Amino acid sequence: MTTIVGQLGRLRAQRRRTVQSLSRLGEAQLTVRVGLDQPGDVRSTLLRLSEDDDRRCTILGGIFAALEWRPTDAQRILSSLAASRGYLRAVLVGVNDDQLDRQPAPDEWGVRQALQHLANNERRFVADAQYAVERRGSAQPLPLERPDSARGPGALGPRLSGNLEDVLDSVETVRDNLVALAAAFTSSELAAPTTWAGLTVDVRFLLHRRATHERQHTVQLQKTLSAIGCQPSEAAMILGHAEMARGTLEGMLLGVPDDLVSRDPGDALPTVEQVLSEAEAEERQKVAAVLSAVS
Repeated sequence: MTTIVGQLGRLRAQRRRTVQSLSRLGEAQLTVRVGLDQPGDVRSTLLRLSEDDDRRCTILGGIFAALEWRPTDAQRILSSLAASRGYLRAVLVGVNDDQLDRQPAPDEWGVRQALQHLANNERRFVADAQYAVERRGSAQPLPLERPDSARGPGALGPRLSGNLEDVLDSVETVRDNLVALAAAFTSSELAAPTTWAGLTVDVRFLLHRRATHERQHTVQLQKTLSAIGCQPSEAAMILGHAEMARGTLEGMLLGVPDDLVSRDPGDALPTVEQVLSEAEAEERQKVAAVLSAVS
């Protein structure tokens, strides 16, 4: 899955450049025509970012059918997690560095603290899931609960330092580590017992819980941003929908084997690699066209 991770990393980097460049466009700029040969204005160009990924999802479905590839249970669960991450990124479009540590009240979390909690929780999942799977295959009896497990809101990790882009990079690195582990889990490994909130559950349950936990704190972030007066612009809201569409696209791709990325599916279909390369190039072109139009 190394090839897909690298491809998605490049798409993610381009999307961050897109958000940084366009999220603060004013409403008057949204009505500017984009090039003499273009069918619409800035607003419609931004909206097509979502449309483009919707189209790519359909194409990928055809490619996977032609290649006779189906995701495993673990990979299907991860698609839900990719979708919840797209929604989280959508909520954060338009947030600036000055708002990163602003608290709605002295005893309430700011954006950095909420993202730190999410990262810590995912680090803890990785440690707990690894232990559960190792315990299931061990010839020696091991306790159900990880011996070095610290109870509480996630295993502590390095502080998410730096500006907003640094924080988002760190959060995505933690997620990439989770995906690299969980995408390889078999059905038997998903059934490995572990603990959660004093209950005996299995790794499958914990993996499903990751999206639930992310949704919970995405709502918290929405409340926080509203309380500190962070109101997204129309451009930011449109780009937020693009982030949600991108989350769905990423979810389709998690777990695709490296040897299928460049394999020709036939039936005049592109390869997975071609779809993703096109996605990066087309988005770069749209950003350049918008910036040229509004300049």
